[in-house]
Amino acid sequence: MFLLLNDKKLKGECIAINYSKKQLKNFKEINGLISIISFGISIYITNDFYLSIVVGIAVALVGYFLLYVNDIENRKILRKSNIHDIDNMDGFQFEHYLVELFKSLNYTVKRTPDTGDFGADLILHKEGKRIVVQAKRYKGKVGVKAIQEIIGAKSYYKAHSAWVITNSSYTNSALTFANKTNVRLIDRDILIKMQKKSRMINNK
Repeated sequence: MFLLLNDKKLKGECIAINYSKKQLKNFKEINGLISIISFGISIYITNDFYLSIVVGIAVALVGYFLLYVNDIENRKILRKSNIHDIDNMDGFQFEHYLVELFKSLNYTVKRTPDTGDFGADLILHKEGKRIVVQAKRYKGKVGVKAIQEIIGAKSYYKAHSAWVITNSSYTNSALTFANKTNVRLIDRDILIKMQKKSRMINNK
């Protein structure tokens, strides 16, 4: 589920992020409480138990429907983010942006857990191939450590390929190491090309 951040704007675009587990839990609790209150008010007014149950369920469903609509709209906004929007994201937002980017490029995408991800942030599937991806939203250059981590992830997840993707660039050591270990490095320029390709596909 996505939350629209109206206080982070660049060139008219908003940045959307995924609801945290805590936020989603809080929503469910509040939605449930509102449903119970609606049930109580209904039974007080109508004195009809079964009608009140219907009212309570209806209120809960409306809440989840509104959350779903918000999710759909914010996915669209997230896909429109440009490279400058990405520069203003944090690492968490960048991962969720990449989920939408790769989906738009016809990959099946799964995020790994926020902790215990064994070096991979995303797992992609396309044409029978499994790809592990590490996302690095950086201001400086990405170093060798990211390459080492994604190599471990490739082995752990039994992937065919390993990628590191950043909005920045890589150190010479990282470029050399990646070349020796067959890790694909996606830098700022390649990321921009992927964004353009995504827009072309989705504008057809």
